[in-house]
Amino acid sequence: MPQDQYLRQNVVAQGNLNVDDNVDLGNSTADVVTINGELQIDSTVTAGGTTGAQTINKVAGSVNFAAAATSLVVTNSLVTADSLVLATVATNDTTMTSVQAVAAAGSFTLHANAAATAETRVVFLVVQPAAG
Repeated sequence: MPQDQYLRQNVVAQGNLNVDDNVDLGNSTADVVTINGELQIDSTVTAGGTTGAQTINKVAGSVNFAAAATSLVVTNSLVTADSLVLATVATNDTTMTSVQAVAAAGSFTLHANAAATAETRVVFLVVQPAAG
């Protein structure tokens, strides 16, 4: 199929479907992508006991705030100032219950709503907005 044509029908992949490049999964707001089962995303999970700033050049991962910390920088070559960085607290800390993620070129900063009482894990996902 020529590169400039779209496949306009259902495609079913049974088993593993590995994609190593860009894939356009739709071209209008009416398109729907359904995933039945597990979605695995290349990520780095920072081990417990490792806190503070990290370099994670992947679209997803986790970092750990140290007790009393209120912000943390993640260096990530995939992030631009326009990236959408979704982040959430993944530990049941008594004071740090949410974070804001602020994207910049090559990094993002996580800002906590309050200082962490103890080591607190935050997970993130980086999404690039579509052109146009």
